[in-house]
Amino acid sequence: MIECLKMRYQVILVLGLVTLIFNIPFACAEASNGTISPETTTEVLNNSSSVSLNASKMLPAETATEVTIATPEITPSPVSLFVDETWSAEPTMIKPVLQQKTIPVSVQRKISTDLHYLIDSNSPRTGPDRNAVEDQMLIEGKLKVNTLDSPSGKVVHRNTTPSIKSAENLVLVSIDLDPSASMTDIDAYLSSVLEHNEQDHYIVAWVDLSELDTLASLDTVINIRTAEPSITRDSPVYHDTKFVNRREGLPPATADDAKVSVQKFVKTAERNLELKETIKTSRGESYELVSDSEWYTVNVNTGEVETAVFLNAQPISNPLHMFRNAAEISQDDAFTRAEDYAGRNYQNFYNRTMILTQSRLVDHGSAGKTYYFTWREKINNVIIPNMVDISVNPQSGDIISYIGIDQPLDIDIVPTVSREEALSKSVGAFAAIDEVKASAILAVIAISQNDQRLVWITDVSGAPKDFIHTGGSVLIDAHTGQVVKIDHYS
Repeated sequence: MIECLKMRYQVILVLGLVTLIFNIPFACAEASNGTISPETTTEVLNNSSSVSLNASKMLPAETATEVTIATPEITPSPVSLFVDETWSAEPTMIKPVLQQKTIPVSVQRKISTDLHYLIDSNSPRTGPDRNAVEDQMLIEGKLKVNTLDSPSGKVVHRNTTPSIKSAENLVLVSIDLDPSASMTDIDAYLSSVLEHNEQDHYIVAWVDLSELDTLASLDTVINIRTAEPSITRDSPVYHDTKFVNRREGLPPATADDAKVSVQKFVKTAERNLELKETIKTSRGESYELVSDSEWYTVNVNTGEVETAVFLNAQPISNPLHMFRNAAEISQDDAFTRAEDYAGRNYQNFYNRTMILTQSRLVDHGSAGKTYYFTWREKINNVIIPNMVDISVNPQSGDIISYIGIDQPLDIDIVPTVSREEALSKSVGAFAAIDEVKASAILAVIAISQNDQRLVWITDVSGAPKDFIHTGGSVLIDAHTGQVVKIDHYS
């Protein structure tokens, strides 16, 4: 029985993992010359496999936005303190008083996890100390605090950016907008605009933290996330401590190390785990460990649990599915459980710009229903392979499965091939296509363990011919301009 279940989940997860890694609904957007047709599909490469994604099933076009690089042209000044006539950059001295509040779920889904962590008093329930998060954002130049508590008890008021309006706590964010949005819709919430890209519908600006949830509640705002002031268009390869392999300098994890990792992951009584085999993926090798009702994979290079499946948590199958009970917990409740689980098990989940890209209840017929939640990490508006995917049993609220991908980013994420060049080359790949509509997103894909590529994932569609859709998807290397893959619509 366990072998059948394991085989079933192994197939589902291998295919599902590839799909979820590129489940980028917020990136399937309206192009400047039209909206992608509902049947538009994007085929991407990852894990040495390809998978076709239906954009219309992921997010309605009217709520989507194109993703391109959003880099502020002005790099904020380093954060400093003025205490007793002495400048200091000691982060532990900075204790900003943030007025936290409870954020509606409909709004928090538009705000990246790190920002939500700062402004919502109820979430997350677990994770790093908020002061530590604030200090780190100050050091990285993402947060400016005008009201500071100094060790001497004095309140220091200093604004290091004269052009910024008076405010207590300012955060540097990138705001994706609906194509119909105008500056008059959001100008009142912006303290200082660093970049406004009208073509790709985004703004990089300093915003008062107290206004963030109100800004996110606007219909014309699609999502808000922290911007990366340290990355500019002429920046070298991006490096950050959060991408450092935690086993760097150490030998690869052994099978015993993998069992210890699983034990730390589940945080309960010791498991009777059996090592089945070693699996090879685009991220390297992984150990496959199973018990009577659980299945895990552990990355050999990092020693981290990447996949966990709890078979006992599956919804109860019912052949007479028309008579089965409806979901017993709400989607909001399921989301909270999934987010808390991600915060406990995914490294630095609350310190990264993790964007919620999937939140839905799927009806599997006689196999029951399942909630699915997916977060993707974005850096400077570039989709990178790091992601978290969690499924939740709607009847019990238990976690059914977890997938957490966290791999080093070892390529430059600044393209040398422009979006316009990529679209032109993609359109040229399809002959005799009329009424062309096209869009492009920028992403890092893993061809193999040591081969990451920055690519433009483009969708090209045209007027149907003989009731058959024309066009397809094209992957363009964003550094060389090489066509990586062409997929015609069938």
